[in-house]
Amino acid sequence: GHGAFGAVFDVTLKGKDAQRCALKICFNAGRERRFGIEREIEVLAEVSRRRPAPKTAPAGGLVELETFFAYRDASAVAMRLADTTLSDLAKGLRGVAMRFSEPVALFYAIGTLEAVDALHSADFLHADVKPDNLCLTYGEPDDVGTGKPVDAIAAAGYRVTLIDYSLAVDLRAYENPDQRFVSGADSPAQVPEYCWPPALKDASWRREIDLYAA
Repeated sequence: GHGAFGAVFDVTLKGKDAQRCALKICFNAGRERRFGIEREIEVLAEVSRRRPAPKTAPAGGLVELETFFAYRDASAVAMRLADTTLSDLAKGLRGVAMRFSEPVALFYAIGTLEAVDALHSADFLHADVKPDNLCLTYGEPDDVGTGKPVDAIAAAGYRVTLIDYSLAVDLRAYENPDQRFVSGADSPAQVPEYCWPPALKDASWRREIDLYAA
């Protein structure tokens, strides 16, 4: 696939496990494009430092990195491979005149909110939450146990992963603890389908820009 800052490939890392990964890479990257990937690494490292690991398997979360490569004219990051994106799954269902069932939609909604909370609890804003940036991993139906439905499904390996932190905002980088932001006309935070409506009229925003999109 392709995004604003690079291309993503399905690869197998060499080694005894021969693990398949998603490799996001920028060849001949200019400063802005290469900064996008390196910014993602920085954000994930800082979130990991600031936020304790969850005690139970969450329905949603952030990318699990495998390795990172950097060269003079390129940079790349390998991450756990997902099965699809929410965008591609929704398009596939529309193609056969189907919709998400209510329990499935609820699980994906909870997973998305948990993933957003993983950033917010570490004082980061994502600023580009949309179906293309929500990856889905399918678990094993036979492994779904008893207990609370969401917890049992998550424990079986089903998961929503929020990706692409190249535009993430670190709230701790500002002296004003209540700092708010205004999007430019061409900002991803201004995409009408997912944008908090007041922001389209130049209103300032913080967490609501992510929560509305989720």
